[in-house]
Amino acid sequence: MFLYIYDCASGQFFTSSTNPVSIGNTPNANVQITSMQHGLAGVLMIRDGQCHYYPKCEYSVMGQKSNASFSLEMEKAALVASNGGLFQIVFSNTPPSVQSSKFAAYTPASWFYFNVQTNSWQGPIDARLLYAMAGQMNAATWVTMGGMVNGICTLADFCLMCQNQPQQQAYTQSQQQAYAQPQQQAYAQPQQQAYTQPQQQAQAVTEQEETINPIDECEGQYLCPVCWLRFDAGDVMSIASHPDLMGDPVLGRHEMKRFSATHFNTRGQALDEKGMPCMHLACPHCRHKLPPRFLELNSLIFSIIGAPSSGKSYFLASFIHEMAHKVAPEFAFAWRDADPTGNSQLNDVSNRLFSAASPEQAYLSKTDLEGALYEDFYRHGRIVKLPKPFIFNVSKSNSRTAPLSLVFYDNAGEHFEPGRNNEDSPGAMHVAVASGLFFLFDPTTCRKFRCIIANHEDPQLQSTTMQLDQQS
Repeated sequence: MFLYIYDCASGQFFTSSTNPVSIGNTPNANVQITSMQHGLAGVLMIRDGQCHYYPKCEYSVMGQKSNASFSLEMEKAALVASNGGLFQIVFSNTPPSVQSSKFAAYTPASWFYFNVQTNSWQGPIDARLLYAMAGQMNAATWVTMGGMVNGICTLADFCLMCQNQPQQQAYTQSQQQAYAQPQQQAYAQPQQQAYTQPQQQAQAVTEQEETINPIDECEGQYLCPVCWLRFDAGDVMSIASHPDLMGDPVLGRHEMKRFSATHFNTRGQALDEKGMPCMHLACPHCRHKLPPRFLELNSLIFSIIGAPSSGKSYFLASFIHEMAHKVAPEFAFAWRDADPTGNSQLNDVSNRLFSAASPEQAYLSKTDLEGALYEDFYRHGRIVKLPKPFIFNVSKSNSRTAPLSLVFYDNAGEHFEPGRNNEDSPGAMHVAVASGLFFLFDPTTCRKFRCIIANHEDPQLQSTTMQLDQQS
């Protein structure tokens, strides 16, 4: 009978020659797991054809927390998390020469995590990237190492292991080089020059970054709700928190610096160059702040299409009000504001519309082509006007599944008219990536419709000027 212990942090494995076996990071431990924070993790004892684990503190086995001992039968394996260490116990008759080849298939730098939305395992993903994503994910998410058999833990236990393992031991030299993007290399120009010609500087920096780490905007797991370009989790940028880091070479001096994170705290949050934890992530293309929990949720875009003054703003304001107050209670699901700050303008419109005491108070101004509902965003090397995304989360009541993120826009109708240049004014290009379309038909601009009800008293038909009907 052989007892094997595999240290997930260092990739080392140990074969015991004594009984019992003590595990910890102290000099007198039979098996030293250096990534543990302190003290002994526990004692292993082989008796009556079983391996018994007696813990010295609270631990997790296969993702389940416990204070009691457990028994491991022959030819079984278990992944144990204790004191910040993560190790697999294998109790087997397999000789060391064979078991060592099995452990050689394990990849400490490559991990998988379970996606509750798709009910499937996602990966492989580099350990550093998974650590970076942890702040946007549920701490109870299941995680397993590449090549490992019968071994799962929680994301929280994985992060504790990463925290306690020195970076130079946890990752190979080639991986360090792959993610090393020195600040002076990414932003070579002095700060004084960075803001003298913002448009030229933005283009120069972007070209340099793409040379270092090119991102295919048409491929990737995630779709930015602002610029509608794709990227993977490893491409996401962090937004600096320290006040001294105000100013981004692409977005300008009034935006916090965006950067590719290389250092993280115990919660998986990126640390900026001043050591401050960063709460927000940014799209690597437009650098706009991503919504909370963006990497964890499945996002769907729904586009509202219509000619100018066809009622898109009224429809959207009414839609979110009815969803929250009538539809959600009726069908037993939760409707939540995913971004109160970003959604504030739409919420104000909805409140004004449904709190109005007269038709005059309920009047909504036309959405201007470059009005308050649009912002300047960086896209394809230029600054363009794009509509602000309004994001809401939908989840089944009392369900453990992740919410669904729904994204809407209030476009000016001119964006949908023929002849609009997409590069100079790409504000309606979300239609190309939308999961659903709402088309609003305006009968008051349709000549045939107006002829049929010419004598009707509806004030919308009293206008003597006839707009060009291009709704077809």
